Amino acid sequence: MSTTPKDGLLRLDGLGHGQRDRLAFIEFRLMFTGEVNRTHVSDRFRIALSGVSRDLALYKEIAPKNLMLDGSSKTYRITPEFAPVFRHDPKHVLSSITQGVPVPPLSLFNRTGG
Repeated sequence: MSTTPKDGLLRLDGLGHGQRDRLAFIEFRLMFTGEVNRTHVSDRFRIALSGVSRDLALYKEIAPKNLMLDGSSKTYRITPEFAPVFRHDPKHVLSSITQGVPVPPLSLFNRTGG
């Protein structure tokens, strides 16, 4: 069964703030660096790698065409079919990238319309 963008948005509605924050970060890393791995998320949010694995699996369930696992490096890479689930404010994205800040706070992430 495939997941449509609208299904993914519905799935986000039932998540807690912290998990949505981590999913937005996963997408941010994919979108602006082209890759994300468990350590990126674990270091940013100070959570166990097992929790990160669940978040990555959930993001992959919500947006299966956005990432693929590079098994040799255990890193997820962006795919050509990438379509964001969150809207990332350009001003804050540029600020984050130029100042080396990992990601803007979740309050700056909005879901994209479906």
